[in-house]
Amino acid sequence: MRIYPNILSLSLCTVLHLLTLQVYAADTLCAGEKIPEIKDVTLTCAKDLGILPNTGTDVSGLISSAMPVNGGIFFPAGDYIINQNIVLKTANSLVGSETGTTIFHDNRGDNTAFVGDANYSSIVKNLTIKGIVFNNVRIYFYGNKSNISIINNALINTLYTDVQLAISHNPFIIRGNILLRDEDHPGIGLSTYRNKNTVVEHNIIGDISDSNLIPRLNYYDTGTFELVNKLKLAAKNGRLIVKEDQGYFQSGWYATDGLTDSEFNYNIVAGNKKTCLKSDPTTGNCNISRDHVMYIKQYSNVTLKNNLFSGWPADDSGGAKFRNATGVYFVGNYLDSVDFDARAYKSSATTFMNDTFVFNNFIKEGTVNYYQDIVNSDTESISVSNFVVFDNKFQAKDQTILGIFGTWRNPTGEFLEANNTFHDQTQVNTSDFKNIDVETAKGRIPPAKIPLLSVEPIPLWKYVGEITGSDLKENQLARIDITIGEKTPQFAVYSPDSDYYYPVYRWTPGLTKIFNEKIADACAGVLTQQVTANNACKFMTPIGSSYLNKIYTTTGQNANYTTRILDKYLQVGYISASDLHTGQSVKFSVIFEDGTKYESIYTPPSDYWMPTYRWASALAKQINSDIPGLCAGQYTGVKNNLTEGTKCSFTLPVLSSYLNNIYTINGQSAVTTLSVISQ
Repeated sequence: MRIYPNILSLSLCTVLHLLTLQVYAADTLCAGEKIPEIKDVTLTCAKDLGILPNTGTDVSGLISSAMPVNGGIFFPAGDYIINQNIVLKTANSLVGSETGTTIFHDNRGDNTAFVGDANYSSIVKNLTIKGIVFNNVRIYFYGNKSNISIINNALINTLYTDVQLAISHNPFIIRGNILLRDEDHPGIGLSTYRNKNTVVEHNIIGDISDSNLIPRLNYYDTGTFELVNKLKLAAKNGRLIVKEDQGYFQSGWYATDGLTDSEFNYNIVAGNKKTCLKSDPTTGNCNISRDHVMYIKQYSNVTLKNNLFSGWPADDSGGAKFRNATGVYFVGNYLDSVDFDARAYKSSATTFMNDTFVFNNFIKEGTVNYYQDIVNSDTESISVSNFVVFDNKFQAKDQTILGIFGTWRNPTGEFLEANNTFHDQTQVNTSDFKNIDVETAKGRIPPAKIPLLSVEPIPLWKYVGEITGSDLKENQLARIDITIGEKTPQFAVYSPDSDYYYPVYRWTPGLTKIFNEKIADACAGVLTQQVTANNACKFMTPIGSSYLNKIYTTTGQNANYTTRILDKYLQVGYISASDLHTGQSVKFSVIFEDGTKYESIYTPPSDYWMPTYRWASALAKQINSDIPGLCAGQYTGVKNNLTEGTKCSFTLPVLSSYLNNIYTINGQSAVTTLSVISQ
């Protein structure tokens, strides 16, 4: 225990308080790391239970035997071998490092362990799995489980070809997880089976390559992005294998039955274009083939909002498939060469497809369609009501093809569409759908879902150029002007603090930083290794380079920009007026190009300063002191002894009625006014 040098001079109350703080600090640290706080769960340090990282030995049995009753374990950063299943009970949370990277490895090479509980009748609730990288370890919960949160974990390269992350039956929160499979580990990603009141959001399935990560940054929350950085650093250090293509998913998400009152929002499901993921080396037959980017059936009241689906083959195995159900709200999603495939088959226990709402989506080289496997007749039929498709934006090389279509097999179904267009406002071609006005279409939405009408697709970032130029010279600065789409032009200016920043590779990071602070709807720089600010450009950072600070619009719009090298001292006016009289002052006002306004009022302390050549000099000194971005006096071209170290070191106020000029030094134009006022 720490001994305080002056402890004898302290009161007993103070001593007890200090000792309490010391014990608290010791109790909340584990291998030098702070133990995270998990609601309603007490975490025990793994080290205190004899569970150590980086030993190369299997610790899964020790975890199972040492697991606290109604409590969980915190695993500080390191590598833990998990070659056996870890069965969790109520409150048995598993939490990894926040500052480092905790990795669970199953290294047997022929099997995959799981954490969770596979016994249907076992009651398991109130636990969290957070902050762990599962390398060939899966998460599996089945049956009577509830109030379980699975947050900011990664599941990578699972040998088990079935589901990496499986949950069922009751409420779960699945947030900010990353699921990856390479060509040696194909299979299924996420499965929700008969879940109720479940939220799946901000998860990434299949692609974290830099080339695709940057365009999709609007989909990332801070936790998911930081997890990406952890994975890439661990791969760089040889702790993991993370390849460029990690999209070998048979399906990204299965919800094969009974999903009710649940949400699937802000997720990325991005595979690759391969139709076969694993072939038999002897026969050449395909052992694992594609089965849709997602597959959901027999659901009720499910919202899918602001997701991105891409990277599946452009055939029958590539669409987002919805089957035999009621109540889906598919809104604000981005479909990149992925169809919305509604299907109803007579083999299902549910022989209807009702209340299907597809609106406000961006659909690139894709369609919205419906098909069923029987022809409706008096003896057998599939009922379809309230299938409404409206306000979707399409993009296609060939705008003559059908974008929305049904099937002749169901002539009595209620298929409605309104205001589905390409960006040039050309109407999308349809078949077997009745055209209605858009207000009627919106009126079909249940009252509780009306807020969804305001949801728009999340835009992708668009690369538009880079911040670069020539080296600066003394009394020069760099300015970038940018116009994004049809919006008002914006600008940012960087003025070096010293000649150290004159080379282009030094001043460009400075301009990049100011660009990210000043410019709306655009970001510049490179991907950051550490998120430090909660703003629109929090995932980007400037870099010392003459060409690597890239510019992106965050709204997906085109932009025009220019980067200019300007003289720092730009004359915008001068100080000149008549002599002052008793009781008079001079008011100087300036409005900069960005709309910033300042004013300075000079009142002579005596009649000695009333002549114009005297008060002009005094006003110039006051301007130099009071108004940012402005200098007054004569521009000398050299640093003056009298103003050395000030922002206006190259100007010198002089006793003159016409030689005190006004200069901006912030790269902006400005309008100045001077007036005589009475006190």
